[in-house]
Amino acid sequence: MQADMFGEVLHQLRRGNQIKKGPYRKLNLFLDTQGIIRCMGRLQNLLEPTIKNDPIFVHGKHPFTESFIRYKHQHSNCASKQYTLHKVRQEVHGPSLTVMVNRVIRECNACRVLRARPYTYPPAPPLPSARLAAKRPFAVCGVDYSGPHKVKHGRGTRKVWIALFTCMVSRAVHLEIAPDPSGEAFLKVLQNLSWKMGTPKVLLSDNGTNFVWTSRILKEFHSEKRVRDELAIKGIEWKFTPPYAPWFGAVFERMVGILKKELAKLIGHSAISQFELTAHLAEIQGVINSRPLVKIGTEEVLTPNNILTGRNDNHSDILNVLDPNQILEEALTARNELPKLFTETAKRCTMFWQKFQQQYLEHIKFSNIPAAQGNSALTPKTGDLVIIHSHDPRLQWRKAIVIDPIISEDGQCRKCLVKTSTGQTIRATKHLYPLEIEVEDAIDLLQKGKKISRVQ
Repeated sequence: MQADMFGEVLHQLRRGNQIKKGPYRKLNLFLDTQGIIRCMGRLQNLLEPTIKNDPIFVHGKHPFTESFIRYKHQHSNCASKQYTLHKVRQEVHGPSLTVMVNRVIRECNACRVLRARPYTYPPAPPLPSARLAAKRPFAVCGVDYSGPHKVKHGRGTRKVWIALFTCMVSRAVHLEIAPDPSGEAFLKVLQNLSWKMGTPKVLLSDNGTNFVWTSRILKEFHSEKRVRDELAIKGIEWKFTPPYAPWFGAVFERMVGILKKELAKLIGHSAISQFELTAHLAEIQGVINSRPLVKIGTEEVLTPNNILTGRNDNHSDILNVLDPNQILEEALTARNELPKLFTETAKRCTMFWQKFQQQYLEHIKFSNIPAAQGNSALTPKTGDLVIIHSHDPRLQWRKAIVIDPIISEDGQCRKCLVKTSTGQTIRATKHLYPLEIEVEDAIDLLQKGKKISRVQ
């Protein structure tokens, strides 16, 4: 190395001359007993010789120096730049050492993983037209499962599941009990929703959030031929959110949490029958659908029930007890005027939809979601080598290659199709940490690292 990089200096020292000119004149270069050029420092009077005063003279751009720095860096547990430079300068000294230390650490695969930051997540997109259209409730709805829940069956217990449908426009919910997590039971549940609320046009569901078992159930439903055929006949489109990204389906994910909380308050750890569970679910559904969405007057609020029923029942029945005979007379009168009653109900529904658009949509016009912190200089592109965020230690995160950045309607990339060692999957951009290296370069570095380790 010294013959390659410092040929003239080595020649002068071998002839017994001192280096008094040039860029290395202040380093007090000399030859040791083995003919190696060393630098003489100013610590000759050190009481305890813990620091070497005569490091070997090297050049940072030589492959030998690069290999030595990489060895020191890896055997110092991938230390920082300053610590690695400190360990290197204990034994060697010369030009371009800092540049080579920075380069070695920049190309270290372990350091790439540890310092990687996610892609910057774009701001909240415009609300889709399906959530702004004043159509009938549950035309676009999200579906999720809660369970299993145990109910009394004879002398023992059995498991049931609760299917929760959430209207993506009015935020109303509809609850149905499923006897088992099968495709046939789901079709029955969907049929009950169709008879009561109308057939939905779009179904949204999760695909790998915190409800791992639920997501697997829903994915199995969608893969069954009978379910696909039934959805195709009814013209229902089923869309999945990216795995481990619950904010894509925050509307119905939040409703599952509310359902479990209300069940805990009503039931606790008591053992109940399926009939009692059905009665409790009807009460919970009424409570959730009566929650206020937005204030539309001095003493009036808009609730999902207003849109579902066309009525504004905000007053307690306990304080408004009417005469039964009067109620019977009004019912008989309404019986004879059904067309007029239907027209008035339709007008009320139209009025509530108008208030919904004017008041509630105005309330949610601006998003309160904070901007995610990420690497603003990088955007996903095909061929990027990334690691996928998980709850494991970072060095155990799976590596993947970006196959296709999926562009949203607003031109932003919020999820990507990636390829891992087990296959292809879709992940949110927020969970992808780029290693800032191309796949071909990573393979070359890996092969180069194996050669260096064999030499060492």
